[in-house]
Amino acid sequence: QEENLDEDEQSEDIQEDVSENIETFANVSGNDIIRCAEKYLGKAYVRGGNGPNGFDCSGLVCYVYKQCGISVPRTSGANWLAYGTKINDISNLQPGDVLLFGYKGKSSHVGLAYGSGKVLHALNTKTGVAIHNISEIQPPFIYGVRINGVSGNSGGSSSTPTHTHSWSY
Repeated sequence: QEENLDEDEQSEDIQEDVSENIETFANVSGNDIIRCAEKYLGKAYVRGGNGPNGFDCSGLVCYVYKQCGISVPRTSGANWLAYGTKINDISNLQPGDVLLFGYKGKSSHVGLAYGSGKVLHALNTKTGVAIHNISEIQPPFIYGVRINGVSGNSGGSSSTPTHTHSWSY
């Protein structure tokens, strides 16, 4: 019986830790999303990978957002517009926006806007998690989505991203 009490106490401790993390990220910015995603640069591309040691494209995006307390779809073909605001023009993207790539308006790849016209994503087994120019990705860029709950990069969290790129596209 004492063992069960210890397990229950541990469970309560874990629940308290989770609640504290959610409060910490209640006002997450796009820079926070990118800072979290940068931790996984160089990790392997694994089909169906959910992290943290290997990812596919949507697995990376889902995992990074989840680390910041925000739920997003697990597949590239999901209805991403149900989770935020559509951004058609690349020049209006902000770091942390979800980027969708595909043909004929059908998404088959996702990544994260990084800034300076780049995307942080898990593209394939050759590159793993890496940063590339948006214009060089095939399939091509369709649109971006600014996820609900992510504040603009001029406000939000006071954390500083680990990179020094300008945010203009």
